[in-house]
Amino acid sequence: MRVAGVRTVAWAAVVVVVGLAACAGGDGGPTTADTGELPAQGPLEEIVGWADTSRSSTDVIAAVAQREAWIAACMAREGFEHFPQVPTSDEITSLDGPAQGTREYTERYGYGVWTPATEEEGAYMFEMQDDPERVAYLQAMSPSEMEAYLTAMYGGVTETHTDGSATRSGGCMAVGYDGIGDQDAYLSGVRDAATQFLTALPEDPGFAELDARWSECMAGQGLSYASPHRARGSFLDGIEELFEKANVENVDPFSFPEVPERAAEEKRVALADLECRESLGYDRLHTLVAHELQADYVETHRTDLDALAAVLGSDGA
Repeated sequence: MRVAGVRTVAWAAVVVVVGLAACAGGDGGPTTADTGELPAQGPLEEIVGWADTSRSSTDVIAAVAQREAWIAACMAREGFEHFPQVPTSDEITSLDGPAQGTREYTERYGYGVWTPATEEEGAYMFEMQDDPERVAYLQAMSPSEMEAYLTAMYGGVTETHTDGSATRSGGCMAVGYDGIGDQDAYLSGVRDAATQFLTALPEDPGFAELDARWSECMAGQGLSYASPHRARGSFLDGIEELFEKANVENVDPFSFPEVPERAAEEKRVALADLECRESLGYDRLHTLVAHELQADYVETHRTDLDALAAVLGSDGA
């Protein structure tokens, strides 16, 4: 996090977007997409908070309150006061638009990479003014106290910049996002191992048969991809470089001439992907198997994950 100093102006708008767990699906197990709503998250995703599943302003408020509680507890241990700010339902704006993964969304944005979504169902925005008590608290600090506060909140300095700002990493702000202190190597290791498992999950051999059927469907439309995960991922190639180039030139990253062609191809692939997944009942089948694989992981690592869940259900490590 790049920190120029202490903010005493309005907080920047925060957008909380419904996260989509990697499309989950099947191996040689389920072959029909029976009806019935599946949980939004698998058992391991629930423990580590893999995807934001906010479905209402009430969910957003609860998520922010939890984050602020973790930060406050962490700062208290460091000898500082934190002034939690949690929005009310009246201060939250729900954005309208098609939900990610629907046909309308796909027709507009593809996967939302080369044509970023301007509106999306399930996105929430709120803006809050800084707390006057916090402002007074910080203004009363000496330079040495302020440096200690910044280190406690944002972590140690990893890079300094010519404009006087500094990049910091860690601190209680990081705890606010995952509930675990950097000093807890054991729980950090448990969490990291779980997130690595979830990141690699779409490549699990258990999905091979279903992915092969999907790939055959895509081939019928003249497209060659091994899985929906690979298809989506292919459009991430070059996007980071695009943003870096735009940052250097101080221009809109989507103003470069190569963008329209990539965006058009992304929409074509995403629509074909959607049609094949719908025809196969892919998403439900993939989710069933993914949840089974997660359940196996949870059972194998039960003691470690119970310890992690106990901390994440409290005020943090």
